Amino acid sequence: MVPRCRGWGLFNGPAFEYVLQPPIETVCLYWMQTVEIVTMSDQVPLSGIFWRLIRLQFFVLGFVFILSTGVQAQLTPSEPIRNQKSGTGVEKEKAPLAEGEDDFFKDEFAFDDLEEGSAPAIVADPLEPVNRAIFVFNDKFYFWILKPITEGYRWVLPSVARTGVSNFFVNLFTPIRLTNALLQGKFDSAGTEYARFVTNTSLGVLGFGNPAKNLYNLEKQDEDFGQTLGVYGVGNGFFVMLPFLGPSSLRDGLALIPDWYLSPITYIVDSTTITLGLYTLRTVNETSFRLGDYEAIIDAALDPYAAIRNGYIQFRRAKILD
Repeated sequence: MVPRCRGWGLFNGPAFEYVLQPPIETVCLYWMQTVEIVTMSDQVPLSGIFWRLIRLQFFVLGFVFILSTGVQAQLTPSEPIRNQKSGTGVEKEKAPLAEGEDDFFKDEFAFDDLEEGSAPAIVADPLEPVNRAIFVFNDKFYFWILKPITEGYRWVLPSVARTGVSNFFVNLFTPIRLTNALLQGKFDSAGTEYARFVTNTSLGVLGFGNPAKNLYNLEKQDEDFGQTLGVYGVGNGFFVMLPFLGPSSLRDGLALIPDWYLSPITYIVDSTTITLGLYTLRTVNETSFRLGDYEAIIDAALDPYAAIRNGYIQFRRAKILD
């Protein structure tokens, strides 16, 4: 019988006592518990299995971090990947009023805006074989599942409705950006976020509208805990490709945990199924404005994996230096 543990841990899961054990034992025990739940899937909701696997992913990430301490990984220079017109025939739609959270594909490759003569971003990639396998998985997931669903979603909902949904989620996640702006000492940005939240929640009808930007020219301040760590000198660590979530780094991957606790959804919604549904809706809605961007990258690149990796690292570097 797999030993049970009590208390609160990552993502409000029963992992507190496991964190106190040696890393290898932690991962092994948690994996055994995951297997036990999966084999009893007729008694456990599918959402419960999903979140257990997500928690396991972060345990493995932390475990790899411990193992990689003191190991000198080979660094490879990153080169900017320029946006080129995709030959896929997908019409890319821009929503000038929508302000999505994920700007990597949306903002015309903001990492190209680095100052001339600045040193190229470099990142270690010791897990490249595993990362490439996950990249292929994510690629198939995009083309086989996410893209068809998004195309249907975009066909059903007009742009103005999807813009309202985007604005709603941007307003909802204000605590994440506001808190990290304060942690970075960007008090003007924090004040802007506060003013935007008050304005959009009231005049914008719970955030579906964006009068803060349209009337008062208050722009969203993109801040997260990964950037906060970067401001304080924490490096990328090494590159990781996360299932479903896409490109990341050790620093940014672990930074998702505190950002999760800053999300109002964590405290407002009690149902795991509803929580999963909200994040799925957000992903599909934001993707509906970016259809064609990912295709443009992989069509133009000799090595799509390297293009995504290098572009992501430079993009994150630019956000930290902003």
